[in-house]
Amino acid sequence: MLELDAPRCVFYDLDTPITLQRLSSGTSEYLRYGQISAFDLYLSFTGGNVLKRLQQPYGVRLARPLYGCDDPDLYCRVEPRPKFA
Repeated sequence: MLELDAPRCVFYDLDTPITLQRLSSGTSEYLRYGQISAFDLYLSFTGGNVLKRLQQPYGVRLARPLYGCDDPDLYCRVEPRPKFA
């Protein structure tokens, strides 16, 4: 990456199906249809066919999943608290 002559434009979408629905209906407040093809990499919390849709009709150069995770040393399973049952 250090040899790249330009920065890469990357977008990380935490709810890609909703983004695509809003783009289709013209109600997206944070992304326009014409902007998507400018991304070098589109990271999505969603995988599967959604990634193909990003690359085919929307023109994303590279769409890949980046799923959420947690640190098991910081977040471990505990017994449920009755007040939240």
